[in-house]
Amino acid sequence: MKSNAHSRMAVVAALIIIGCCLSSISSCRRRRGQQQRQVEEALQTWEDEGGAIMAKDEEEPELRPHSA
Repeated sequence: MKSNAHSRMAVVAALIIIGCCLSSISSCRRRRGQQQRQVEEALQTWEDEGGAIMAKDEEEPELRPHSA
């Protein structure tokens, strides 16, 4: 009988752990969505206030040693 009780406890513990993991994943997704919205709103506000968007250069400038 003890083995059966231990098996049930193990199953319950596993279900609790799975539930906690799913809850944590859901919480992180919500937080990430909120942060993404905040970044988009800040960018839009910055652009509306006249901020410039920097274009990404195709090529990096060459660095040459200074010759005297």
